[in-house]
Amino acid sequence: MIKKALYEIKQENITHKGTLQVLLKRAKTKHDQEQVYAILTLINQIEKHVELLDEQIRYQR
Repeated sequence: MIKKALYEIKQENITHKGTLQVLLKRAKTKHDQEQVYAILTLINQIEKHVELLDEQIRYQR
């Protein structure tokens, strides 16, 4: 169950990163770009935590 949730989070992150890359290209101001970069940074942090959780689950089995 947790493994499936982690997989779904990874897939959602991939989708969101793609959307944000498009938004970044369309951003008209530096402020808009900074906001997109901030969200991308958060997604990258989430991905790192998901990877750590995934590793912990593997070692527990």
